[in-house]
Amino acid sequence: MARDGLSTRTVKNQLEGVFSYSNAAVKLLGTGKVTAASTVGFTAGDDSLASYGEDLVLRAGVPITANAGSVYTITGTDAAGGGALTGTATMPANVPQGQSVDVTPSISAHKFATVTGISLVGGVAGDKVEIMSVPDVDSLDASQWNLLEFIESMEINTGPYLRSIPNRYDTSDHKKRQRQENQATLEELYQSNTRGLAKIEGREVTLRVQVEEDGGGVYSETIILSNFDASTPVSMPKEADMTVRSEGSFSRRLVFS
Repeated sequence: MARDGLSTRTVKNQLEGVFSYSNAAVKLLGTGKVTAASTVGFTAGDDSLASYGEDLVLRAGVPITANAGSVYTITGTDAAGGGALTGTATMPANVPQGQSVDVTPSISAHKFATVTGISLVGGVAGDKVEIMSVPDVDSLDASQWNLLEFIESMEINTGPYLRSIPNRYDTSDHKKRQRQENQATLEELYQSNTRGLAKIEGREVTLRVQVEEDGGGVYSETIILSNFDASTPVSMPKEADMTVRSEGSFSRRLVFS
């Protein structure tokens, strides 16, 4: 809102979201914790890739503090034949937690069957990345992503991952990591029990929000929420449209810009 002395002007960013969900899961294949410049330790994740191979992405596991892009190299095996396969991804400087980039395989169009390690050029101590696979982020295939057509609103709250530890009268003497309580709420015009948000009751799904300019048709950003699990109460107000509200938790937010 801006005021020029004579009138009030409202500024809008003209962005809107296209919403969909997938029954395919986001997988964590490993993490890389930077201990010094160009030095990163690898910890294997609990998930495994499909035998036919999958594409990988790299997610900022914490706010990145490096002042220049950091180049990560992922090592693993190729789903086509089982030989060695590497992939590279550049994590931009100073991006927030959740920012994600694609991993480009050393052999075009080849996919990873396993992930075995990670190396780094750049970075600073304390940075952390996560090696993940996600359902095809850009796909418009209805067999992969189910469109949520009548979403009225959405709120995403990732919650703090650090908790202040007070010392007597000091507000914060130091900070301690804690599990984030990630919450998301969506509201949609009710369609039926077999369409839209009502259909995901009792399911754990992957949510996708594709951000575009109003009427533009070109997506400028994609947001992925993994392991979304929610209740979906239906509201039937007097003399108003029926709505369904989905309130629940998710594991991670991945943002592709």
